[in-house]
Formats: sequence, C-alpha cells, structure tokens
Amino acid sequence: MEPIKREPSDRNTVSDLPESIPSSEISFGPFVMPEVEYDRNSGCAAESEESCPQMHFLPPDEGKCAAQMLNIEIMAHAHTDMALQMATIKASNLERHYTHQSIALAAWQHYYQVSVAKMQAQEEEIERLKEQIEALKQKNEALFKIQQCSRGSFRPASR
Repeated sequence: MEPIKREPSDRNTVSDLPESIPSSEISFGPFVMPEVEYDRNSGCAAESEESCPQMHFLPPDEGKCAAQMLNIEIMAHAHTDMALQMATIKASNLERHYTHQSIALAAWQHYYQVSVAKMQAQEEEIERLKEQIEALKQKNEALFKIQQCSRGSFRPASR
C-alpha cells in the first residue's frame, strides 16, 4: 500500500498555530494526538514509515480544524483567566475593605473605652464635688447660726 502523499500546507505544525502558543499536540475534540515530524519528500512521519497510513482518517483541512479548536480553547482559557482575575481583584478589594473595617472598629472600640473611662472619672468627680458642696453648705449654715447668735447677744452701744 502506497503512503498518502501530503502537501506541506495540509500539515498541522507548530508554525501553523498562532505565534504565542507553541503546541506539541493536535486536538480534534475528544481525540488528542501527539504531533509527529513529517518527511518532506514522502509526507510520512520521519520516525516510522508505518505510522503514515494511519493518518488517512484525519480530515483534509486538519490544520484549520486544529487551529480553530485551539483558538476556541484559547478564548475559553482567556475568559476563564479574566474571570479568575476579576474574582481575585474582588477578593482583594473585599480583604482590603475588611482590613479597613477592622481597623476602624478597633479604633472606635478604643475611643469608646477611653470615653467611658473619662465619663466614669467625671461622674466620680461630680459626686466628690457634690459632697464638698454639701459640706460647705453645712459649714456655711453653722457659721451663719453662730453669727446670728453672736449678733443677738452683743449689741453695740447706742448714742
């Protein structure tokens, strides 16, 4: 059986793929076949002459099909990568927001505790001042009574 002669343009090689994506596989849906080196003269694989007749089941536009499949896979990967980047950015923003909220809450709790301590100190100061006022009132009343008593018993001489 004569091996199938193939044109170099029918081959799917790494050079047929987009420049940024090197590949060592040809993908036809669920089938993945390793790419083989072809002998330019016979169109058969350079490694073994027997492997070339097995290649006849591939479609004649296998390079275009493989390139289209690869482009679809590249686009799907790009969409997945973009979704992953967006999720990463969102997670980073949420983490930053959480950190900011935690710092703000800790500061609020600190100042709340400081204000509660100041309020308690002011309440204690108010109680102490009330007690001092009561003591001064009692002392003032006692002095007033003494003054009233002393005025009544000692009258100045009239002229």
